[in-house]
Amino acid sequence: MDLEWKQPVRLRCDHHGTMIHVVGDVKTVPALLTMEGPDMATLMHPVTGVKINPVIIERKSLTFDEAVTAHIMRMQGVKYNIIAQQLGTNTHRLGEVFRGEKHSGSKEAAIALLRKIS
Repeated sequence: MDLEWKQPVRLRCDHHGTMIHVVGDVKTVPALLTMEGPDMATLMHPVTGVKINPVIIERKSLTFDEAVTAHIMRMQGVKYNIIAQQLGTNTHRLGEVFRGEKHSGSKEAAIALLRKIS
């Protein structure tokens, strides 16, 4: 694939209306976006052709509700790195929440929500 190396571009993913970040030329990147399974967008790396996941949500910090969600996912047995990926953050932000350094009371709120639905 002949692709000029450029800065990351943003594309609007029509079926969700969300932004994805892709490295490549604006004219050729749309051809790299493929659909696999129901509403699952995957990308091909423009140089290697390896399938990669799009970054749909990117958060520099977590809100209280996102911290509650992280606690619930952890209690449900979701892997640490998967929680970070799905919340669009990094494991350091999760560590701050799980150690109680950020969003005090979010674990208790998560427990209360889980009790409410069970």
